[in-house]
Amino acid sequence: AEGGESSSVFVITSTGKLYAWGHNDQGQLGLNNKVDQNVPQEVTAVASPLKTACDAGAKVVHVLATGGHTAYRRSYVLTDQGLVYACGHTGSPVASGDHGTNLGYFVSDNADQTVFNQCTMVTDLLTTNEKIVSLWSTGGDSNTNYVITDGGDANQPRVLSWGHNGQRQLGRNISTTANATSSTMGNWVPGEVEFQTFGDMERMTTGGTTINDITGTMYSSNFTNKHKFGRPVAVVSNKQQSVDECMVVIIDDLGQLYVGGNNEDHAMVNYPEFDNDSQYNGTSASADRFVPVWQQPEPITDLCFNNYGNDNCAWTAIGASGTVYTGG
Repeated sequence: AEGGESSSVFVITSTGKLYAWGHNDQGQLGLNNKVDQNVPQEVTAVASPLKTACDAGAKVVHVLATGGHTAYRRSYVLTDQGLVYACGHTGSPVASGDHGTNLGYFVSDNADQTVFNQCTMVTDLLTTNEKIVSLWSTGGDSNTNYVITDGGDANQPRVLSWGHNGQRQLGRNISTTANATSSTMGNWVPGEVEFQTFGDMERMTTGGTTINDITGTMYSSNFTNKHKFGRPVAVVSNKQQSVDECMVVIIDDLGQLYVGGNNEDHAMVNYPEFDNDSQYNGTSASADRFVPVWQQPEPITDLCFNNYGNDNCAWTAIGASGTVYTGG
């Protein structure tokens, strides 16, 4: 369910059908209208690319709604074929002309989308036989979205991101101000997240310059024999308003945490900058790429943020031993 003062509710049946009811002012229910619904309506019975896929045998396995009490409501659906569909508000509240920035497909007139269309810009990134296995979002009025894939024939599972980047939460070392136009998505187009190790931090030079720093995508040759990645299993974040600081954490099946986005001076990674333990690069509290949390006491199996709608990042984590950790 999409929370807040005007909620929308979704239900998936055992046969993979999708029903929805509640608030529908941005077309976020996917019923080809903007009429609030008092009783459940079958979304997968409404003519749309999602219905076409389901009629051909696809099943809905996950639904995710964002926006809360704000006016920027969107909904996303994942099917067992490994594809994502989206509907609802098209643009972002922080800039005009986004034309599908958050939905993952281009919209020529920037009008709200009232049926579920395939996120084709995400699909275009998939390699041979690669499927999306899970769907995640920062939530909030200007959400950033993430999917984890199974890696396809290469057996290299990846994390892809798209949407808002005001706090560098895309994790791809791209401009926070890049915006879409009527003809292109610019830097907001979906892409694979990147990682950064900060190299030999014990040898950091004057001014914070790292030595042997490694950057790149998860399976970049830069990391060969330098860092071992597990399979990503979750992407966790906290977000409410577009102006809020936004920290994003990726968890892999080795229990390793990777942090990106803005930590609001409460860095989970507390020593990439020796002169200021709240900073990542220079004087920034934001990580342009995802950074390993070197000082975690043991493998972490789950993590959540404790606060939303303000500029503080506080979290609770569960270790493999069952120990609960808090910070922020």
